[in-house]
Amino acid sequence: MRALTPLLLLTLGACDAATVQMRVDPFADAGMPMADGAVTEDAGPVDPETVFESVVAPLLENRCAACHDADRTGPAFLADPVYDTLLDYPALVDLDDPASSRLLTKGAHAGPAWPVTEADQVRGWIEMEAAGDPTDPTDPTAPVEDGATEPMVVVEGLNVVELAEAASTLTGARMTFVATRTPAGLFLAELRVYAGEAGVRLRRPVLVTVEEGVSEPDPVDRFAGIEMQLDAYESGLLGTGSVSLVAFPDEAQLAFVFDRIGPNADPTDPTDPTDPTDPTDPTPADGCRSVAAFTAEAQPQLSAFCASCHAGGNMTATSALDMTGVRDSGNATAQAGACGQLLGAIDPANPSESSVWRAPDRGSDLTGHDFKFPTSGQLDDFRGALGRWLAMEE
Repeated sequence: MRALTPLLLLTLGACDAATVQMRVDPFADAGMPMADGAVTEDAGPVDPETVFESVVAPLLENRCAACHDADRTGPAFLADPVYDTLLDYPALVDLDDPASSRLLTKGAHAGPAWPVTEADQVRGWIEMEAAGDPTDPTDPTAPVEDGATEPMVVVEGLNVVELAEAASTLTGARMTFVATRTPAGLFLAELRVYAGEAGVRLRRPVLVTVEEGVSEPDPVDRFAGIEMQLDAYESGLLGTGSVSLVAFPDEAQLAFVFDRIGPNADPTDPTDPTDPTDPTDPTPADGCRSVAAFTAEAQPQLSAFCASCHAGGNMTATSALDMTGVRDSGNATAQAGACGQLLGAIDPANPSESSVWRAPDRGSDLTGHDFKFPTSGQLDDFRGALGRWLAMEE
């Protein structure tokens, strides 16, 4: 990795505004190592954490703690342990582009900018962290990964986020939410995570607003205490399942940054019941991609209104559309089978043409189906639940 040398640009107004580039040692007064590996007198081995504790932490205490300690009004990026919190906080310390770190630039910030000398010390420490970053994102033994989803345009209604964008091992895992524009901003409801075949383990998701290329992490950091583990094909609400983003710009995009995200089980372990190579593993039938979404969304409606006939109670109905197993929500094999049966009877891209969609509608031209929903509201709930599942199958 190339050496990173801090530079100080001095503008000399008395000399025709010429710019002189000078190499400086940001840690000279502290007897600390330089960011490019050179050392000042009496300095020990290059150790970014030692530099942080000796040089940077006192600067933060002096300049930032009044607002950013754990019990203050600003985002609590100085919560103990401060060193770990800073490195984990979204976009605050950018090891790929140290100069862009929000700890250094401060972004749209009410407080004063860094004095030049202190800014150089903060940047020098970040460059040392970048040069010595031991993290190997390709390490196959890592159980979880740092990651972020791609910025997305939020639409009114159902939105689907592919978690494989944040961790490549999470094929088939998704997050969904229903968005509504309000006078206050943007309201997200039914925020739910669906695991794929490897399960999902995630920690501390942060919502990030992206506008014109500028990222703004949620200052509330509302999921700071969240750590979620889901087994294969399970699903669960993220926190309370709802979020209000105040003053969310109309043209902005939304991304999710995770402290850690990855599979919940080791897919290489032959004893692991979620191993996709295990022939006894309950895998989705007939190409059903999201058993978790089927179980969470469609199963309650199908079990309540359809299973009495289509799950064996009426052999004619069961032969026409077999929903055997749909009532057994705790059995992954049964749910995978029921999901596959239903998916075979519905075109996810055009569900309104299927008999499942039309048969229980009192206004439908289909005859021969005894059950009809008594109210349009109940029919809308039924179709909405199936629609949310089918959105995961496209």
